[in-house]
Amino acid sequence: MDTPPTPTERHRALIRLTERHATGPAHTRWSEAGLPLTPYGAVRRVGDLADALTLLPHARAEFDQRELGLLTMAKGRGMTWQRMGQHLGLGSAQAARQRHPRLTERLDT
Repeated sequence: MDTPPTPTERHRALIRLTERHATGPAHTRWSEAGLPLTPYGAVRRVGDLADALTLLPHARAEFDQRELGLLTMAKGRGMTWQRMGQHLGLGSAQAARQRHPRLTERLDT
């Protein structure tokens, strides 16, 4: 059975994708400050499927963090679960309400 990529392998994949695919401001950040693309940004520009697959779990985690932050912010500003569910394309307020702890749990593991 194959083992998941190590943090070093994930970082190398991110560097390879940044070197091959970063353009515009992302290229400037890389060339001037050594800041690679985010996992999600790298996967979006993919040409190398193995590197993209290596980074996909991290891109998902990055996106989950953003979604959790938006849900928390929306709730803090008084948006109802019903309205959040509508904007997320979910069927109910309950689905939106359940999404928050699921994201939290997934990010904690």
